Amino acid sequence: MKKNYKYQVKANKVAFCGDAEYSKRREVLKKVHDMFRNSNIKWGLAWSANLFFCGIIDNFHDLDIIVEPISIPRLEKVLQNAGVEIYSKQNDECFTTSIFWKCMLDGFQIDLMSDFGMKINQINWRYRFSEKEISYVNVQELAIPIFATEIQYLLYAILEDSWQPQRRHKRILVEEFLLNTDLNCKVVFERALLEELPEWIKNHIKVMLEL
Repeated sequence: MKKNYKYQVKANKVAFCGDAEYSKRREVLKKVHDMFRNSNIKWGLAWSANLFFCGIIDNFHDLDIIVEPISIPRLEKVLQNAGVEIYSKQNDECFTTSIFWKCMLDGFQIDLMSDFGMKINQINWRYRFSEKEISYVNVQELAIPIFATEIQYLLYAILEDSWQPQRRHKRILVEEFLLNTDLNCKVVFERALLEELPEWIKNHIKVMLEL
């Protein structure tokens, strides 16, 4: 049976805005939203929180955020002023990501990155931040930016291929979503076919483009 993604989006938003279980996540997301708005920094949600607001999954436990290319000193100052603690700046050797920081805000986990990229085996790929590949989800009075689902597919597939095979489950969920809904950002996939990616990823992309 085809999943009703529109229903799941509504159910997720109702739970997120009203359930006590989500109170900490609501507070942290609002602080993140205000922090970047007040500092004029472009950003977007990626990975699980993104999928939650698209109705692909029904829960998430941290925030994965990609920001526009920015100087490290400026970003550190913005985070410090907002009470965000950076507790790790470690980046695995296979990543070319310029910033990958593990942070805590009010006891909640945030993974913050910029210029996300990976170079390993058949992969040499970097996500170039573009506001054209971001849409907005209205959550109470907030407009939360989320990256196009096509970008999410690439992020999960790349991690699955050479680093975290357990990402396969969510990659398949994203693929099912794209196969059952219209592609909103075809340029992401068209560009990917010209980039250094494993053949299996390109083959799956071709199927989605041809539907």
